[in-house]
Amino acid sequence: MLFTAPATKLVANEAVDALVDGCHSAVAAHSRRSFQFAAGLAAEDGVELDEEVLWLGTVLHDIGLSPAADGDERFEVRGANLVRELLSDHGMERDRVANVWDCIAMHASTPLARHKSAETL
Repeated sequence: MLFTAPATKLVANEAVDALVDGCHSAVAAHSRRSFQFAAGLAAEDGVELDEEVLWLGTVLHDIGLSPAADGDERFEVRGANLVRELLSDHGMERDRVANVWDCIAMHASTPLARHKSAETL
């Protein structure tokens, strides 16, 4: 079973463009598969999620590897900061932006992510 991205303007436009334009095709494919796995595991366990947050956090989790997120910090933090700016500029609520930031910044830090939202796991 394949899961579809939520039908929101942000998901359909800006986030996809950032992913496709900013990442190598192998990274983009990996990120899309990550969403499938996360959505599948949540469905199997009956976990209720904010689907848009989950999609943005998984599909953009490696955007920090792209040239758009250049900087001195770890790539996870660079990517999370880039996405936070994108989402804030497009009017997403602050707490949901923070949740996406956590998903991206902590995606390689499972012991920390366990203490955050269901989407972060």
